[in-house]
Amino acid sequence: MALKRKLIAVGALAVAAAVLLPACSKSDKRDRDADETEVSEETVETSETTVETTEETEVTETSAAPVYNEVEMTAAYAAILTEYEPYIREVEDDEYTDYMTCAYTDLTGDGYPELIITYCSDYEYGGDYGMFMGGDSAVYTYDFEAGQAVEMLHVDNIIMNAAGGSDCNIILLNNGNLLVTYGWADEDGETYYDEYAAEGNTLVQVCSMCSAFGINYDSDEYEEYHTYTQNGQEISEEDFDTVISAYEASFDSVILMNPWYDSEWNEPNEWQSAVMGTRKIGMDYDSLYSMLVN
Repeated sequence: MALKRKLIAVGALAVAAAVLLPACSKSDKRDRDADETEVSEETVETSETTVETTEETEVTETSAAPVYNEVEMTAAYAAILTEYEPYIREVEDDEYTDYMTCAYTDLTGDGYPELIITYCSDYEYGGDYGMFMGGDSAVYTYDFEAGQAVEMLHVDNIIMNAAGGSDCNIILLNNGNLLVTYGWADEDGETYYDEYAAEGNTLVQVCSMCSAFGINYDSDEYEEYHTYTQNGQEISEEDFDTVISAYEASFDSVILMNPWYDSEWNEPNEWQSAVMGTRKIGMDYDSLYSMLVN
């Protein structure tokens, strides 16, 4: 009877152990699941942090400033001078002209100079000699991001071989803008005063003045006429003179000057005197080329 009670007790303990073991296994599984969930969440957070860091790095690389290589800039300008050398010398060597054909100055306000050249674009040959008939001017800036020189402005026929003479100047104004004047005189004539402002890699015209004269052959007495315009609209002579006088008062430096102004045969007018009395920054081909390559 006693043996039977012992066997019953042992069986009861076995049953209790069997009941407790599965309970402990489930508890351990929950703990492991919780640990794995925490590890997984940490992994996700770490991954997200890595992505954010990578994105920040990419933004920093994109916003990096361009490299301003002045050596490449001067080499590009020297190459332009070399390309146009024969045509620049045609202007300098002509016996009737005495132009300073080149300039090297900052026109955009970024601290880096632009290149300005005037060169022969029209040459007529006859017999054993040739005659310089006209010239163009061009302004170049250097685009550091693109790594090349860019033409900002091209002025056709700024110099013209006319019987009554021609007028041509390139003047830097106090406001940083560029004033280009050109024209001719014969039986009739026109003189233009075009103001340009820098916008990026271009020079944009912001004002254009023109004075014109001639003879009205349709009239009975062949009357002479004078007209004045501002941006294509006719204005009075008084209004025209007011604008021109304002330009004269705002000259900073002269890049290109009409050599006739300083001729012994010329009696300078008010405009010519103002140009002649302004600081000159133009130079000849050899001086500028030597400065760029040395």
